[in-house]
Amino acid sequence: MSETLLSVDGLEKYYYERDSLLDTVFRREPDAVKAVDGVSFDVKEGETLGLVGESGCGKSTTGETVLRLREPTGGTVEFDGANVGDLSGEELTEFRRRAGIVFQDPFASLDPRMTIGQIVREPLSVHGVANADERVRELLERVGLSADQFDRYPHEFSGGQRQRVGIARALALEPDFLVLDEPVSALDVSVQAQILNLLDDLQDDLGLTYLFIAHDLSVVRHISDRVAVMYLGEIVETGEVDDIFENPRHPYTQALLESVPRADTMESEREVRTLSGDVPSPRNPPSGCRFRTRCPHVIPPNDLDIDQAAFRAVMDVRDRLERGDFGSGDVSSADEWTEHVSAELSGRAREAMEDAFESLAAGDDEAARGRLRDTFQSVCETASPELDDGSQPAACHLDDPATTT
Repeated sequence: MSETLLSVDGLEKYYYERDSLLDTVFRREPDAVKAVDGVSFDVKEGETLGLVGESGCGKSTTGETVLRLREPTGGTVEFDGANVGDLSGEELTEFRRRAGIVFQDPFASLDPRMTIGQIVREPLSVHGVANADERVRELLERVGLSADQFDRYPHEFSGGQRQRVGIARALALEPDFLVLDEPVSALDVSVQAQILNLLDDLQDDLGLTYLFIAHDLSVVRHISDRVAVMYLGEIVETGEVDDIFENPRHPYTQALLESVPRADTMESEREVRTLSGDVPSPRNPPSGCRFRTRCPHVIPPNDLDIDQAAFRAVMDVRDRLERGDFGSGDVSSADEWTEHVSAELSGRAREAMEDAFESLAAGDDEAARGRLRDTFQSVCETASPELDDGSQPAACHLDDPATTT
């Protein structure tokens, strides 16, 4: 069994607003943007862990913080048994040799004033490696370029060729571990396949370990051994790549896979169900499960008789009301609730909604929020789900018998 090369435990990266000297003088509390919030995962030697999620979920920040390109707010990163946060001097230099990164944008990540030979040679020069030019020419050949292109500039290359230069630079110091930050997302599909095959070959030949960051699930399935799914700064599910794609447990993972286009004529009439609501802001993430504001399987209270579609419609109205996007200024009559709730309600659910809209019509937003909260509050908003045990852990209350009975 392979040994664990990278172990991440409770990693946090917050960015603070209102954190200037003037804010300190006036005793203003800083606001935290929780880009990465308690992320944990392991990567074993020689494997590829795919880190997937929507844009803005914290994938790239996670990769950069793992490499200490950004200082973490909390948590630990261990590389080959050593705490990366404690490294300094020669130990940190050695870590920089053993861990590298391939950036997402092959156009912005290369200095246009340097030749590709100079770009690939730069890490060798920084670390004082002898015979650097010879090593650069070997690397260019290794990634499918020509050693004769040593003196050419980045603008003379295509996007795929530039990404090969970025890969050669990352390989210059013979690393053990690479963060691949969406390395093919800016490339044409045919070029993507070439780069992915190159990365596969390099891993086989050099024994590399990858953290592969992407939002394209088909690419992740092609290259990864295991997958970790991220949503709004947290990991919601992990597992073997085939298990994740064939039997996803978390509703967010299911929604991601549902959105993938399928090249099958049998699927031409397939209706793709989109998620309701907007992606919440990491400045003010939802309480409890962060996916609850969009989840198609949010759990209603045990004592409330309501179907899932109706409860989702109610939660959408509640979410808008709680965020302040909707309120008394939008309501003139209690009967208007039917215009804002896209489902039929009956019994206690209908009574609560009518009461809430009566409060809104009277200008009392807080009373409306309280009435809806008393009737419709879900375990999904009062408790944060944790990743459970097993080979495919998922952070969802649906898998906890105590919350669904």
